[in-house]
Amino acid sequence: MPTGEQNLYAQSLPIPFQKEGKWGYETSDQKTLIKPIFDIANPFHQSLGQVCKNGKWGLVKPNGKWLYKCRFDQRVEPFFQGRARAKVGGKWGLILSSGKKLLPFRYEGILAPYTRDTIWARKESKWGLIDLFGNTLVDFQFDTIRRTPNVSIWEVVKDGRRGWVDSEGNVAFSSQPFLQPEVKAKDNILAIRTHLEEGRRCWNNRLIKEERVWEIAAAEGLLEALSPFEDPEIRMVAWQGNCAWQISTEQHRYTREGKCRYTNGCTAVTKQRLWIDAVSGTILHKEVKRALFPNYE
Repeated sequence: MPTGEQNLYAQSLPIPFQKEGKWGYETSDQKTLIKPIFDIANPFHQSLGQVCKNGKWGLVKPNGKWLYKCRFDQRVEPFFQGRARAKVGGKWGLILSSGKKLLPFRYEGILAPYTRDTIWARKESKWGLIDLFGNTLVDFQFDTIRRTPNVSIWEVVKDGRRGWVDSEGNVAFSSQPFLQPEVKAKDNILAIRTHLEEGRRCWNNRLIKEERVWEIAAAEGLLEALSPFEDPEIRMVAWQGNCAWQISTEQHRYTREGKCRYTNGCTAVTKQRLWIDAVSGTILHKEVKRALFPNYE
């Protein structure tokens, strides 16, 4: 809960008010701080007020002065470690909470968060890795990118091939669609290359084909009641010395059972994984994890 000091600070922040169809800010004792000239004036957040005038957004400080004048195409995202994405002329850049521009507005996309000295950005429909000065570290060549449990390693796709890239630009590509190592938080590119080599060996020695794997997974109930948006994942892995097919599914369901009746229901998430010996077809291990996430809105 907020402390007394936090409450007093919140009360000292300007408050939006409306007059003759326009919005401005006033103090808690109703003294005008910023004249009502805006089409939208949002309540202060992170000690800044987001305002919109003639379709452009800006940021004002508690003293009524500008941090950024109205020039952004849309609302500025919340600052994280002093950085935030902003959009001008249909292009993305990074701005600082100090009021300075960090990255120029030249990118089709920038991936959050921005906690490190390297940033994934998109130009001409391709993703690449840049530093905080906009210098290219890894060429813009990837069709898609996705986070892994290791914050320094990203999963990428290039021309249909899946690979993994670290923050120094080292890349490891898979030779088969099903060779997709499960990247752990401590894995580096060398470890991923080892996983891929183990998976390649398993792929070459497999006897159980993909069609049989789906039959086994269905018999174990992994494919029951999956929606069209909950496609299962299949990959070839080396698991505890065995060559194995790994099937993973994730189901999302709405429920009002138990404590969920006190909120707007809950999202029940069930994650299942099944490891099947790629030579004999026997089940090596099965894992089921369930969690409830309250829906407050």
